[in-house]
Amino acid sequence: MYNKTTSFNQTKYYDIVSQSEIQADYEFTLYETLHKSSSTLMHFNRTIYVQSVYGIIALMIAESPHHKIEQYILHGIVAIHPGMHFYLLKITDDAKAGLYRAAYDHPQYYQSNHPIMINEVKETFFLPQIYASYYQIKKAPYYYDFERHYFWEMTVVNSGVLQTNIDGINYELHKNDLIFYGPLQKHNQRIEDDMCTYVTIMFDCYPIHRTLLNKIFHLDQMQSRLMEDIVRYTDNEYDEYNNELFINQLKELIILLLRQDPKEIPQHHHTTTMRFNFENDLLNRILEHIHNNIEGGLRVIDLCQYFAISRATIQSIFNNNLEMTPKQYINDVRLKQAKVLINESKYTLSEIANRLGYSSIHYFSRAFKEEFNTTPSEYAKSLVKK
Repeated sequence: MYNKTTSFNQTKYYDIVSQSEIQADYEFTLYETLHKSSSTLMHFNRTIYVQSVYGIIALMIAESPHHKIEQYILHGIVAIHPGMHFYLLKITDDAKAGLYRAAYDHPQYYQSNHPIMINEVKETFFLPQIYASYYQIKKAPYYYDFERHYFWEMTVVNSGVLQTNIDGINYELHKNDLIFYGPLQKHNQRIEDDMCTYVTIMFDCYPIHRTLLNKIFHLDQMQSRLMEDIVRYTDNEYDEYNNELFINQLKELIILLLRQDPKEIPQHHHTTTMRFNFENDLLNRILEHIHNNIEGGLRVIDLCQYFAISRATIQSIFNNNLEMTPKQYINDVRLKQAKVLINESKYTLSEIANRLGYSSIHYFSRAFKEEFNTTPSEYAKSLVKK
């Protein structure tokens, strides 16, 4: 990222001045042809003045050719100190610069061994299209035969165990495990025990990152929360910007997975890190307790009593790590479990509402429709049609 020259009224390189401070005998030159890179630095014996006349321009400047080159966005009138080595590079294609100098003070040039370039902020990872996405609830025994296709496919397990084979190698995915199937990779899926719920997304992206292939990723809390947002966007078809949010969140998740190699934590972050690890450990135990006891009308006060913490503490842990309240998280898990129970076809809707702690079938139906944009009865009928 750049700083504007006007972010600092005075540096070792330049001062910010007004038009009236430019010497009357200075000549003005308009530079209409600027470049995005250069191997040349120039310097003057006297103070010179530069400004952006049109467009966005980067000021590349150093005390000498052997010092580190600093980068600024040229903003305002900049009085560059005598002897400073600099060059003006265009950021936008239509950029034009103005330079004021004494008539007898001609530029001196230094040829650099390395090109001087602006640090462009440009997109390098592209996800142009999502072909399909669906949330699946499958009972054992389930087998999906081998296939291969030209696009990417991603599967994330929400509950249960999913077996998969990719190009002859077996993998076993558990809760919050994610795996990619790359273009033309031969793969299958199967469920051998109980029930498995998982999300599948098919999409196109480039360039192909081989580091994503042939491995299982286990999502951390932030990545899991991001995945929950992605699922929520797939359920909402009526938001005008839903597709953009869906693509951006998926892209963010993939980039996080590409970057997730552990980094060394600076020593001065030691105390904060210990607190963060403590909160993560406690949060993990709370989340596990919620998932194991979601049937039975679990409340926030129950969590406080079970873990011997205050309501303010649990609110802070959830807000800091998941950006949601514990009540919201319980409601989300409760409604996802409702889908599982409806799919099992063992209970009536009234019994499911009662098992999950809803005060009435009407309240359960309203909460379900708000979350999934369909009523429990409509959802149950859609399963019969399938």
